[in-house]
Amino acid sequence: MADPRTVYNIIHGEMPRLINELMSVPDIPIWIHETALCKMLSMPSGEVYGQNSALTCIISTIKKGKGGNAREGTRIAVDSCDFSIAGNRNRVSFQETGAPEAFHAGTLHHSPTQQIPCWFRFGHTTILKLVDQKILVAEAIGDKSVGLEDDVTIRRRDNYSKFFVQESDDSGYLRFDVPMLALRLYQMGD
Repeated sequence: MADPRTVYNIIHGEMPRLINELMSVPDIPIWIHETALCKMLSMPSGEVYGQNSALTCIISTIKKGKGGNAREGTRIAVDSCDFSIAGNRNRVSFQETGAPEAFHAGTLHHSPTQQIPCWFRFGHTTILKLVDQKILVAEAIGDKSVGLEDDVTIRRRDNYSKFFVQESDDSGYLRFDVPMLALRLYQMGD
């Protein structure tokens, strides 16, 4: 991953807008993976940094309440914020969890960087804990690791994408799986 100071020097002109966009995301009752958030916010990327590096730079700037270098004329001051989940007065928080994933490191890099992903929450409530959300998604796509019956695993794995692109023949995903997933969501929310 690129050094946040290097990324800051490249994107400092866009920093106020990017901070405002991050802090203005409306309340969303589910956890958002950092890659999805970067796409949603149209995070910049370049030759030596990827979108997640830009997001890391923004988070670092907000945590410190400042960013940049006074001697180079890139210093800005912002309202500092604690992004931790417990006791957060702000409506934006995140947690790092999961196995390391590959993230784009910039157009000049031939291989991605590996890091533990961040999951973001906007608002003070979510309908599911992150671990339950991951389980529900795994069930929806037919991931064998969640212990579904073999026929259900195969049907979901082979047909969830047909359902989401609204193909007319989703082999029962809409009739069988969507109601079962809705029931699982209801059970997890209790």
